[in-house]
Amino acid sequence: MNAALSARPDLRLVPAAAGAWAGTALALHLDADRAVVVAAGCAALGGSLLGVYLRRPRWWWAGAVAVLLFAAAGMAGTGVRVATRDGSPLVGLAQRGAVVVLGLTVRDDPRPITAGFGGQPRVLVAVAATWVEHNGQHCRLDDDVLVLAEATGWTGLLPGQELSASGRLLPAAGGDLTTAALAARGPPTLVGAPPLVQRAAGDLREGLVDAAHVLPAGPRGLLPGLTLGDVSGLDPVLRQQFQETGLTHLTAVSGANVAIVVGAVLWLLRRAGAAPWWTALAAGIVLVGFVVLVRPSPSVLRAAAMGAVALIALATGRPRSALPALAAAVVVLTLWLPELALSAGFALSVTATLGIVLMAPGLTRWLRGHRVPPAVAEALAVSLAAGAVTAPLVAGLSASVSLVSVPANVLAAPAVPPATVLGVLACLIAPVVQLAAEGLVQLAGVP
Repeated sequence: MNAALSARPDLRLVPAAAGAWAGTALALHLDADRAVVVAAGCAALGGSLLGVYLRRPRWWWAGAVAVLLFAAAGMAGTGVRVATRDGSPLVGLAQRGAVVVLGLTVRDDPRPITAGFGGQPRVLVAVAATWVEHNGQHCRLDDDVLVLAEATGWTGLLPGQELSASGRLLPAAGGDLTTAALAARGPPTLVGAPPLVQRAAGDLREGLVDAAHVLPAGPRGLLPGLTLGDVSGLDPVLRQQFQETGLTHLTAVSGANVAIVVGAVLWLLRRAGAAPWWTALAAGIVLVGFVVLVRPSPSVLRAAAMGAVALIALATGRPRSALPALAAAVVVLTLWLPELALSAGFALSVTATLGIVLMAPGLTRWLRGHRVPPAVAEALAVSLAAGAVTAPLVAGLSASVSLVSVPANVLAAPAVPPATVLGVLACLIAPVVQLAAEGLVQLAGVP
């Protein structure tokens, strides 16, 4: 009886996660006043049901109370941020299409998009606006802005870089906390240099791209994508093939990348007989370092949290201990980064991690029981579990079903971990010993 109870998933935090996620997502579609009113209603109803639960303790009353109270927290917190967004002077300027000069701080790597008029390559850059100048008036800000610009002068900017840029303000698309968009006119004016940490991370990323030139054209652009999520050099034909076969997630930093890199370090330290505290400390340092290397954007922070949860499941073999961690991660991430609540990537990441948490340990044991090598068994189990639970969501998002997606992911699964680990090692040693980095890159290109 006790064994059966211990094997049963611990669902106690799941209602809290569902409430926080739903409340945050709803608040992003409401104005601040309505979000606060709905949050107050949820809190009042949750308080009433709490009284019922205290008189008659039942699990369904506890679940309802958690859903309502955490939904109220999500709506209230996001409502405050929506009020701050809508109260920014950029909103009125964007509605008038004003031409302004903005002081900006880069938050993420510029993303290439479809070429604009005249075939000029263009980029999207997520930035924080710190001041605006319009008609001789200067105003301090703290707003999220999306810059649309020609690639010249904007490509290669590092997170943390301060700059100023002029252009026409446009209203934001909505559905997140972006205050406005800026159609930039010309290249930016740089102010100082990016932070030292980001410069170092940028040099390491460039080192991997340079070392990958020893590979043929296809793998040359694929390895940085598998390792760091850098798809700037990915061949367009290969990109299309990945989309058709359901493999695009391999070139986006996900919880799997985090689990592979940190898991490799844990395995080495355990083999070396390191004490548990040292092992945990080293894993934390590697996790933080990997996040900095691939850029601490919201999607990467989400991946780090999901990867840590997946590692708990795989390391302990006990989904009961990992499910509360997954639910807690959802609560923290949605309250801290509300825009994730409406992100398809976040939904896919949580769903995939849920599949790994619940299914991968059992699949791994079953495969090892059938004489599959441990490393291969874990890789196959993770791929099968994640693919099975995310297939309906992928089909709904893409309005299509790829019949080759599952077999393609199963075939790719054993090759991804060694390529990722070798790619990260090549990235780290490229600035010191370029020849050794190229050798690791060639090994990574073998699978």
